[in-house]
Amino acid sequence: MNKELAEFVARIAFKNSSELSKLIPFLKDHLDQDEYEEYAKTISKITGLVGTEILLKIFEEHPDIDESFKDTIKKYGRLP
Repeated sequence: MNKELAEFVARIAFKNSSELSKLIPFLKDHLDQDEYEEYAKTISKITGLVGTEILLKIFEEHPDIDESFKDTIKKYGRLP
């Protein structure tokens, strides 16, 4: 994958994974324990797959994108 497309895909994958992760504490406050655990497990599985199947692959192919993400997060606390 060319670098420009890889960065575009990585940004979307990272943001969507982050947004899904933010649901976990919200769901804990609004669901019964069994239902919460089911959703939390599923969200964790999905975000793990995004990390391993998309982000790691892109970061291995384009380590400069990984460094850019890390630098931006360190500087601003998040990706824009």
